[in-house]
Amino acid sequence: MKLSQQQRGKRMPTLRRLGSQAGVTIEPAYPFLSKGSLGSAYTAMWSDAVLRSSFILTFSIFFLLVLLLVTTLAKLPPAMPLLYSLPWGNDQLVPLRVFIIAPLALVVMFLVHLLLLIRLAKQYRVLLRLLFFANTLGAVLLLITRVKIVFLMIG
Repeated sequence: MKLSQQQRGKRMPTLRRLGSQAGVTIEPAYPFLSKGSLGSAYTAMWSDAVLRSSFILTFSIFFLLVLLLVTTLAKLPPAMPLLYSLPWGNDQLVPLRVFIIAPLALVVMFLVHLLLLIRLAKQYRVLLRLLFFANTLGAVLLLITRVKIVFLMIG
């Protein structure tokens, strides 16, 4: 089907344009995503070497933490030493379910940084690099701590 020159020049009406013609304001479903888009965030993350490597490293560390927890869960005691700032003894011990909270906090922090990346992908590149670097540093320190504690309790 061939289009005439006039038909090719016309743009398809968008929902926002149709709403403005009718006098209706159309708000985005997710207002925190309104400034940026997933496409621009995806491009910003994979085109920037720091953000890309931080994303891959943090994701792989989370995978290692889950793998470590799954493989050693049956061998771990019901209470683990985690609160080293308290006096030695039972005060340092926490239940095993508390031991799982830190990797979940890592995931929440990572998701918040991804939402910030979507919103601020073009404007604040240095801030995003710092956030992702802090996230990766926290993940590395969490992995080192968890490996030491698990091997202390198993071995």
